[in-house]
Amino acid sequence: MNPRIWKKAQKSEKSWWEKRINSLNLDFYRQFAEEIVNDIKEHLPLSTKTRILEIGSGAAGNLTFIKTDYRFAIDPLELFFASIPRFQGIRDKNVSYLAAMGEALPFKDSSFDLVIIDNVLDHCLSPETVIQETTRVTKNGGIIHLKQNIFSPYGKFIRMFIYRLGLDRKHPFAFTENDVEKVVMRNQLTILTKQRRGFLRSLYYAFSSPESTSKGSAILLAMRDQIKMILKK
Repeated sequence: MNPRIWKKAQKSEKSWWEKRINSLNLDFYRQFAEEIVNDIKEHLPLSTKTRILEIGSGAAGNLTFIKTDYRFAIDPLELFFASIPRFQGIRDKNVSYLAAMGEALPFKDSSFDLVIIDNVLDHCLSPETVIQETTRVTKNGGIIHLKQNIFSPYGKFIRMFIYRLGLDRKHPFAFTENDVEKVVMRNQLTILTKQRRGFLRSLYYAFSSPESTSKGSAILLAMRDQIKMILKK
């Protein structure tokens, strides 16, 4: 992707958060953190020594509610998020938050037991490079918890058409389930579990969303689904 397009996407993402600083219910971070711990417990029981990285942590990150002694979170918009008192109040001060891109992780090879990527790839400059970097910093035998919004092939076409109309600039990429699986396999990651939200639940979530683009995509039956994968290096 052209870096200028990505910068526009980041500007749009920042604007989205700015409009919702005081209104957005951030309890979802705690809910998602509990979900992550439950998802990985059979593959990676957590301890105080478990080293965890979250890529694309946003306002607070799921990681703020997962308790270990070694937690790192990165986001290109971290300086903005860190400047908001409401977000600061939610964050666990023991998490190391860094302003960085997933395409160039500032960590040594094989640094982490667990890497969390929660609906991030469609915001990236290069999703492929993010997965390559994720694989690099994950220890052999380590776990990657990957969650990503996806579309049917028809839905992907509609989604990118909406993007080109300028209605949702913060998502420069759209993926099908096959797209996500391909990038995972190219990086020689093993899929331990895979789960999709499903058509009817996705339709319900789209119609329930306050976002006009979500309601529009539901009317067109081009709404986003969601896939969750537990991966092993």
